[in-house]
Amino acid sequence: MGRSLDFERNACACTVDAVRTTFNSLTTTLMDDFAYRPYGRAEKAGNGAGGQIATTHDLRGRLSVANPDMPREQRFTYDSNGNLLATRWTHPPSRGTTALMHTMPRTG
Repeated sequence: MGRSLDFERNACACTVDAVRTTFNSLTTTLMDDFAYRPYGRAEKAGNGAGGQIATTHDLRGRLSVANPDMPREQRFTYDSNGNLLATRWTHPPSRGTTALMHTMPRTG
């Protein structure tokens, strides 16, 4: 049998409580312990290895920081149209590296 990916949902089935994968009868938790912001966007989750993944969003609902105040914190900036301009890792190991996004107009 192949690998399966299972989503455990809450009673109303509107949010995910855990994500697990099973292969050769061995089940591994990939994500669990989800916390949600009002109106449904995930705010943090456990990574299945005891760590946490958290996010913050700006007033327009765009991802602004992934893993705030953590060793692999990542910040995102957008143009006035909401297109991603750059992502910046603010802590080691990348030591303030910035990746600029392609600036050609987006279509589709």
